Amino acid sequence: MISVFPGCDSPDPDESIVQLDGPILELQSRSGGLEFNGSVVNTATIPVKSVYVLIVLNDAAGNIIDTKTVLLDEDINDIMEPSEVSFFTVVFEQVNFDDVFSKEVEIYYDPVN
Repeated sequence: MISVFPGCDSPDPDESIVQLDGPILELQSRSGGLEFNGSVVNTATIPVKSVYVLIVLNDAAGNIIDTKTVLLDEDINDIMEPSEVSFFTVVFEQVNFDDVFSKEVEIYYDPVN
């Protein structure tokens, strides 16, 4: 099964400079787990570093089933330049696809000083 969902960009999207660059593709793995593929873009005129994408999976009652965080670059000090796009994949192997009612996406980063 394939589905696409938009996500929240950050705790305060009005002030965010790193945002989702389109929808996130959601795939059900053969084992029944979930895989999310997407991209983010630095929309600011300044570089950033330490860019993380957090995905939270909730059940129908609003309880958190699982969370995963992925660092976009292998090195925490790698710089994401203005207009640069980075891709990410997050895999939840131990989550039953049918148990997930909603998903949240948050993006965290540090400005380069």
